[in-house]
Amino acid sequence: MMSPTHFSPPAYLTDLTEENAKRWSSEYVSKWDDRATSRPNVTQSYNEMTRRENVTWMAFPNRVRVVTSGNQARWRVADSSRDQQDEYYEWSVTRNDEGKIVKVVFTCEGPEYWRALSELQPNTLLELYRQHNPGYDIKEEDLSPGSGYDDNGRYIPNNKWNNTTTGSIMHLIRVSNTLQAQVNLGADATVLRKDSNGDPIDDTNRLTLCGRLGDPNRNSDPHIGSKINNLAKMGPLITIADPIGLYIHSFNGNNS
Repeated sequence: MMSPTHFSPPAYLTDLTEENAKRWSSEYVSKWDDRATSRPNVTQSYNEMTRRENVTWMAFPNRVRVVTSGNQARWRVADSSRDQQDEYYEWSVTRNDEGKIVKVVFTCEGPEYWRALSELQPNTLLELYRQHNPGYDIKEEDLSPGSGYDDNGRYIPNNKWNNTTTGSIMHLIRVSNTLQAQVNLGADATVLRKDSNGDPIDDTNRLTLCGRLGDPNRNSDPHIGSKINNLAKMGPLITIADPIGLYIHSFNGNNS
């Protein structure tokens, strides 16, 4: 099997031109991977595909589940703000005039791809906002300097069309829900940790804290770190499969 020549966009999206798709690989993904894997203590992660191992977790926010009693109350809290949705998974709910839910849109797409579109193909960015959010009057000036962009002309992920739980939604916006965070976590989790007695650290919570593998109060980070660390103990070189991204594995709305 031939080695891959570049990283594809998340989910093999085709919005980018061929040239810009290669730039997404070389100027974005490869740079993150190179930085993450070039540190002295990272010895079992490198910038090339070898094998695939699915790492899945419950996407309902663990923080909300722990401190809130009852499923209905938990959903009310989780639905109240995208800041509550911290498992690399966010959503927006549309209700009718009677308050009944008519549509829920979930996303696990990191903001980096959309920032790249804003820099490389701004017209495509606008087209996709309109395509995936029908019924909203999304204007060009909403995603142009002074509105959807900051004072330096950079794209703002939590712009007016992507910052609520009750309207349009495009991609992840919570500060910890990013692709770069996943790349770093994947690399850091390959480091085998030992305690002061020289014994391997196997406990998930201790491993998360010792290795600084994200937030120990989330469902996602500790599980991801532990799963990858267990693979690293088996000795293989480990990397993130192409196309780099976060994906919905399955859906079960009965539990929270």
